[in-house]
Amino acid sequence: MFNALELKVPPLALIFLFGALMWLVSAYSVFTIALPWRSAFARIFYIGGSVIVLAGILTFRRMKTTVNPLTPEATTTMVTSGIYRFTRNPMYLGFLLILVGWAIDLSNLLSFVLYSCRSLSGT
Repeated sequence: MFNALELKVPPLALIFLFGALMWLVSAYSVFTIALPWRSAFARIFYIGGSVIVLAGILTFRRMKTTVNPLTPEATTTMVTSGIYRFTRNPMYLGFLLILVGWAIDLSNLLSFVLYSCRSLSGT
């Protein structure tokens, strides 16, 4: 049953990969845009994303189940309380918001394109 759900690449590794790619294209691209208040907006997304990720992790810990998506067989319970009342995947949502903050911080159109590709990949 879990073979169909098996993850090939850890989600956190994908976040770092796309973050590095976003930085790389912004460092060698001419598509830089001026975003007023970019640092403040980026921090809002960084903090918001981090809070959502931590809320997801703490809820899993409170329910004494695994946080690791690579070992679904270690799951002990279906979590529907805490932040999971509002979103089924708060950790992925939080990572996505952190990448939005990173794209804003980089202020480069190609970074936003990579962020969009990552969003569409479903992880």
